[in-house]
Amino acid sequence: MRIRELLKKEGIALGVKVDSKDAAIDYLIDLHAKSGNITDKAEFKKGILAREESGSTGVGEGIAIPHSKNAAVKQPGLAAMTVPDGVDYDSLDGQPANLFFMIAAPEKGADVHLEVLSRLSMLLMDENFRAELLAAKNADQFLDICSKYEMEKFADELGEATEDKKEKPIMWLQSLDEQALALPIIKPEYIVDEYAPDVEDELVYKLGENVKSDDLMIFVTMTVPSDLTKMTCNLKAPIIINTATMKAVQAVAANEDYVVRFPVYNLLKESLNLLNITLFSVQSINSF
Repeated sequence: MRIRELLKKEGIALGVKVDSKDAAIDYLIDLHAKSGNITDKAEFKKGILAREESGSTGVGEGIAIPHSKNAAVKQPGLAAMTVPDGVDYDSLDGQPANLFFMIAAPEKGADVHLEVLSRLSMLLMDENFRAELLAAKNADQFLDICSKYEMEKFADELGEATEDKKEKPIMWLQSLDEQALALPIIKPEYIVDEYAPDVEDELVYKLGENVKSDDLMIFVTMTVPSDLTKMTCNLKAPIIINTATMKAVQAVAANEDYVVRFPVYNLLKESLNLLNITLFSVQSINSF
């Protein structure tokens, strides 16, 4: 699972002051509670402390990654914290810890904590990554840094995912905060030629500084009734995603010829047949 899928703004605290290992653990557990990841802070802490008894998760270089697979965990999640002054965490190198990630994994199911631990460990080996996280001014910037380095480090993996999506034209855009909220989306090139929505520059600026056109992906939402012949897409309100920052906006196009309910069944069926793709053969989840 990607770091950005597990880490919410509510689970990030920057510039924290704590005076002990126990206080650091309590602070991180509170962040998990605020993020809605755990149901019982005391029970979750028992799991965290049990893991610490088998060996400190203060891995050195100022990093600590406490983790627990626990019955009190409602959903997989991360909490992150920076402590500029550092705190004694019984780290392997004997140095104070100032950058914390706490992993929460449900007791039943896959070993998410091991997957995330491996992913984090690889990223945190990069001194520049650590330095940028410690210098982050707010939670949004912290998340942007995580996304940037994760995409660079795991480019091959993400590239394979992109290749897979070439044969999955209709996808789901799923909310990270409300996972029951999802919209069917499709790239407009499956529908119309040279889709060029005229949108306000201010909306594009919200996607991050120095936005590059190569980093942008555009999707349109679909309405798919039980009678597939009546499916439509909304060309009037495209969703624009900056893949470098994983930020997105939904804009309203000024183009008069782009309508809210554009019939797509015949066009879509024809274009997919030309590409030898079966309509609705595969659906995938895109999480941002």
